[in-house]
Amino acid sequence: MVDEQISEIIELLRKENPHVRVALLNSNPLELLIATILSAQCTDKRVNEVTKTLFKKYRSLQDYMRILRGRYLKVCMAQELCASGTEGSS
Repeated sequence: MVDEQISEIIELLRKENPHVRVALLNSNPLELLIATILSAQCTDKRVNEVTKTLFKKYRSLQDYMRILRGRYLKVCMAQELCASGTEGSS
């Protein structure tokens, strides 16, 4: 039931917004989620630079869970992202 509802919602969104393009580079829903969380901490350009390496190193939800160690992903990654002095919103 829930899967059917999700599929219907996705289809409606695609019909209403057929040309939507996401600036964050990703190859699957997990990568998009991670990139979206990180984009709240700095520019989309910087997120795309960092995630090139990040997505090669961490490939599964379990990989990210291991690095969290009780902390939110955005807190862990924000330090790495903003360490270069690039911060702000996209």
